[in-house]
Amino acid sequence: MEAAKLTLSLSKEVIEQAKNIARKKGVSLSKYIQIFLEKSIKTENLEDEIDGNIPEDIRSLRGILKGSDMTNKQIWDMKYEYLKEKHDL
Repeated sequence: MEAAKLTLSLSKEVIEQAKNIARKKGVSLSKYIQIFLEKSIKTENLEDEIDGNIPEDIRSLRGILKGSDMTNKQIWDMKYEYLKEKHDL
């Protein structure tokens, strides 16, 4: 694969963190970014392929529970209340 140059504008903090990670992994910053982007592209393509096989009504449910901070006790309490009401207890 032929390499091409690309200019990016990133915050200094992000650049330094990326350089440190690349250094720890023993690769150049360019190689580290290339690997990162290749993995992101593969993930995106896989998600697109999976999404294509899921009916629209099911796909529309994606993400509705994000950020749920309910504890196990709160979930149990909700189940308990539901069952209590269902069985007239």
